[in-house]
Amino acid sequence: MGALGCRADCTLDVAGCSAPAGCGNGQLDPGEPCDGSLLGGATCASVVVKATGGELACTPQCVLDVSGCHRCGDGAVNPGEECDDGNVNDLDACTTACARTTCGDGIVQAGEQCDDGAASNGDTSPCSSDCQANCQGPDDHLHPTTAHCYRRLDPPVSWYQARAACQKLGSGYDLAALESQAEIDFVLGFTTVRVWTGGNDLRTEGTFVWATGEPWTYVDKTPPWKHYEPDNTDGNEHCVTLWPDGLDSGTPALFDLPCHTFRVASLCERVPASAPRCRDGKVTGTEACDDGNAADQDGCTNACQTGVCGDGTVGPDEECDGAGAETLTCTVLCRRPGCGDGIVQDERDETCDDGNALPGDGCSPLCLKE
Repeated sequence: MGALGCRADCTLDVAGCSAPAGCGNGQLDPGEPCDGSLLGGATCASVVVKATGGELACTPQCVLDVSGCHRCGDGAVNPGEECDDGNVNDLDACTTACARTTCGDGIVQAGEQCDDGAASNGDTSPCSSDCQANCQGPDDHLHPTTAHCYRRLDPPVSWYQARAACQKLGSGYDLAALESQAEIDFVLGFTTVRVWTGGNDLRTEGTFVWATGEPWTYVDKTPPWKHYEPDNTDGNEHCVTLWPDGLDSGTPALFDLPCHTFRVASLCERVPASAPRCRDGKVTGTEACDDGNAADQDGCTNACQTGVCGDGTVGPDEECDGAGAETLTCTVLCRRPGCGDGIVQDERDETCDDGNALPGDGCSPLCLKE
């Protein structure tokens, strides 16, 4: 009976509890979790989250006493723990299970390009036994920062044949998802021929996705489509190609083309197992945020940067976003323009705007000088 509390270290505070009738008689009476040495089968592990050992006891008030239990995450290295840094971050030297991180534990750490949780891997595995991206073939190209591995297959084939050929290269391979201009620039460093990418709108016309099923995202806002693309000519162009020559302009561009009948080379990509990447839900590297999705309107952009007024994307606290420009439909403050917003809109025939609707102050409620 009484008031049970919680201490700052998240252990139970029984100071406000009073002993129930029968407490101390050496028997577990109804309503008693313990009595003396009788704990009702309870252990530290059963009553303390992430307990790693210690001794559970019973207070004179017949309440379980967990003060002698050891808990992973309390900042103290207890028996059974290799380390304890007091946080819930798996990307530092001590995991949330209070074990030291090592290559092969499935967690990508500093100095590792990947970690698939395997103690040893063959030469064809996407992740080597020393947790480096295995991209060592004569036709492979390893991205220096993302550790993604690319390979171009030159025989001209359909999109479906291209995807099958990429997947046959090994675990993790698929048609490439080119999600930024920087990635396209890297690819253009080793290919001058037209290639299939993983982009397609096979499921829903006009809604492009990558072959892996990932949402169609492009961190530079606008993918480099040819100026009249995607046009779905004759209603059967649903797969995306990259043309380094841009057809006639010399500027690399994307085209949608028939998946079955058009034939070009294949651009394959492999993402190392467990490699950190934008939208994986973990903030790493140069990311300002990472909410694990491709939505641009939730405060964290699909480029894993914090959304701000003027970035061209309407955030959760914005009515509009004109990319920093004052327009008829959006102010530089990312609000819909209107009389009383404090901004004189010449296009709306306003001659003043003092930010209020009071008459007699030199600017009328209609935003006309008085």
